[in-house]
Amino acid sequence: MKKNLFLSGLAVCLLLTLVSCLGESSNVSTFTSVGIVRFNEKTGRLAIESPDCSPYYFTPQNTNLADFSIDDCVRFLCTVDLSSAENSADSLEKRKSYMGTLSNIEHVNRYEWSGYMTDTTKLLPNEQKIAYAFEEGGYLFLSGTMFLLSDITMLTDQRNDWILYSDIEAEPETDKNTSYNIYSFFLRSTIKLEGIKPEKNLAILNAYKIDYIWDRIQSREKADSKKAFIMRFNYIKDIKSDSIPVWAQQDLTVEKAQ
Repeated sequence: MKKNLFLSGLAVCLLLTLVSCLGESSNVSTFTSVGIVRFNEKTGRLAIESPDCSPYYFTPQNTNLADFSIDDCVRFLCTVDLSSAENSADSLEKRKSYMGTLSNIEHVNRYEWSGYMTDTTKLLPNEQKIAYAFEEGGYLFLSGTMFLLSDITMLTDQRNDWILYSDIEAEPETDKNTSYNIYSFFLRSTIKLEGIKPEKNLAILNAYKIDYIWDRIQSREKADSKKAFIMRFNYIKDIKSDSIPVWAQQDLTVEKAQ
């Protein structure tokens, strides 16, 4: 996947803002981002693939990422001095990685997309409603993985599992206003661990491995002259008293890479 598909989304994704620090050097930047743990063959160390560092990795100088494994999805805060010798043009070409300090690193749960459709007229065991499939700008695509920031009401210390699936054989619909192809996905959430009161309105960050279905969509879209397509996220917005789910939709327009 190409990072530049969602430059507009990246600017506000996860409510994270790239800022320039006030201090001696205007080339020092501190920012929060998301990424995937990789092994950098140039340095022989674990590093982080992040859209904020593309096409290079980010290698922390203050930790060896020992608590993480290759392909783990993470959210982190980092500080990079772009004027330092470690981040000179020659060093970047040699190591293929920016060097900096890392803090507040945390795991992001990643789930596998499924091509198996479930019954949309019935609730899954312990399923609950979702406020929004994704917040405005709360999405990002990186190397076959989609990061999604979803709104949901949960009890304190509650833990949920998330499911993303679609009908792999379904033909896309056509949007009446734009003529773009619409690819439908279903996002559902089930309670894994019960919590305690009070309830909280939360924005939950998850990652979804969607490389297989994404490649299928891209292959189809290459033969189409339209400049974009639509990913439609169906989610349960409400649950009636007789346990009948009420579905809602959010559309995400994806501009094709030029």
